[in-house]
Amino acid sequence: MIRRIYLYSTYERVWHWSQALGILLLLLSGYELHRPDQLHIFGMQGAAWLHNLLGLLLIINAIFSLFYHVATGEIRQYLRQPDDVFTLAIQQARYYAYGIFRGDPHPFDRSPQRKLNPIQQATYVVILNVLLPLQVITGSMIWGAARYPDSVGRLWSLRLVSLIHTAGAWAFALFVIVHVYMTTTGHHPFSNIKAMITGYEEDERPEPTIQPQAPPEASQQEVR
Repeated sequence: MIRRIYLYSTYERVWHWSQALGILLLLLSGYELHRPDQLHIFGMQGAAWLHNLLGLLLIINAIFSLFYHVATGEIRQYLRQPDDVFTLAIQQARYYAYGIFRGDPHPFDRSPQRKLNPIQQATYVVILNVLLPLQVITGSMIWGAARYPDSVGRLWSLRLVSLIHTAGAWAFALFVIVHVYMTTTGHHPFSNIKAMITGYEEDERPEPTIQPQAPPEASQQEVR
């Protein structure tokens, strides 16, 4: 019997796909700005306009997301750690490395209370608290340098800022590639993608059986 577990709210699904589209367009427009000889989709002016607009929308979306996760308590999905977190992380890494190719069972069972395994938790903490703010800061400095050339030069070298921003973009690109691969590691190759569309994850495992407990009177009679 297939069980359907509701994992993702409407807001979470809309946020996920809008972020995915925004990051993809940011990567494409940013690459065109750096290498217009290799990629020509939006044109230099269009790529610059789109890149700046998407960066602003990304900041606004992140603010709303932070408010949502704090207000609903969903932020605990990123912070709550089990006592055996290191053991679970090693098991998850082994599954990603070779267990999935041998047909081993998935070591982590998702639920509305625990949607992320320990490796995912650590990854998203770094993405949201280090990489994303770094891209926002360096991107804002590059944007400001085009309008106020002396502002960035007093604090940082523009070349260094651009290098950091580009390195962050490649890190995001690597994350996207790994993330797409991870979506295929569910109970079925497309189950995770389907869950992010419908909100429900399908689980073919039977529900755990609960042994009936004897009434207190019967337990007392056995003791006598």
